[in-house]
Amino acid sequence: MGCFYCSASLDSTPWGRQNASNGQTVDHLIPPKRGGLTVSSNLVYACRSCNSEKGEMTLAEYRSWCAAHRTWKLDRWGRFPGER
Repeated sequence: MGCFYCSASLDSTPWGRQNASNGQTVDHLIPPKRGGLTVSSNLVYACRSCNSEKGEMTLAEYRSWCAAHRTWKLDRWGRFPGER
């Protein structure tokens, strides 16, 4: 399993738990502060770096931010690894 945003390798742990050794976190695609729910369809595994960088942005906002900053995370169709 890998980070939804950058595909960095992550160990498997139950939802809602953080793995300090590899920086695995669970991220809300739509943050709770923006109306997102804590349901499986709104949760993805993410490395600590990507989760921190995304912050309170929605998936669409983060995609636009990555495109504007020309990060390597998006493929040529503008998708994150977890969307393929």
